[in-house]
Amino acid sequence: TSGAIPGTESMHVGICALQAWATAFFLYMPLRLLEYKCEVQSRYVALEALAAIPCPAEANADSHHQSLKL
Repeated sequence: TSGAIPGTESMHVGICALQAWATAFFLYMPLRLLEYKCEVQSRYVALEALAAIPCPAEANADSHHQSLKL
C-alpha cells in the first residue's frame, strides 16, 4: 500500500509479504483485545446471574431452621 496513500512512500521497504504480516498484526491485536474484553464482560454477567439463583439446599436448610424455632 505504500505510495497509494500520500506520505507513505518512506514506509516502502520492498517486501510486500512483511508489510502484509505487519498490517495483519496491527489490525488483529486491537480487534482481538476488543473481543476478549467483550467475552470477559459477558462471562462476568453470566456468573452474576448464576450467583443470583438461590440454591435449593440452602432453602431447605432455612425452612428446617425455622421449623425448629416454632
